[in-house]
Amino acid sequence: MQSIGERIRFKRTTYKMSMQALADILGKSKGNISEYEKGKYEPSAQTIIALSRIFNVSTDWLLTGEEHVKESFISTFVPLSKRETDLLTMFRQLDERDKTDVYDNIYYKYRRNHKDSCLYEPAGSDRIAEEPAEYDISSHKKV
Repeated sequence: MQSIGERIRFKRTTYKMSMQALADILGKSKGNISEYEKGKYEPSAQTIIALSRIFNVSTDWLLTGEEHVKESFISTFVPLSKRETDLLTMFRQLDERDKTDVYDNIYYKYRRNHKDSCLYEPAGSDRIAEEPAEYDISSHKKV
C-alpha cells in the first residue's frame, strides 16, 4: 500500500465499514472519504489522529505504511531481536483487555518454567481466580 488513501481503504474494508459509516464517525462527508481513498486529498492531522484511534493503528502507519518503534530505555542496553520488536509492536496496538490477556498468558508460561520465581504478578489478578488447571486430554480430568 503506497498511499494514505490505500491504507485508509484497507482498514475501512478490513473493519467491514462503509464509506458513509466512516464519514459519520469522523464528521465528514462520504465524498471526503472517497477523495482520501482515491488520493485526491490528504486528511488533516486531526483526521489522521481520529483514523488511528478508530482503526487502532499508529499515525506513523497511516502516514508512511511503517510502524515506528521508539527505542526504549531497556533496548538501549539490551538489543531486541526482530521477533521481540515485532511482539512489542503488535502488543502496543492491542486494547487494554487484550494486553492483560497476553501478559497473563506469558506470565503463566513463565511461572510454569520458573516455579521458584516471584518476580512477576499476573496483570489480571482481579479477574483471575486461580492459575488455569492443566487437563489430561484422554481422561478429561484435571491433573
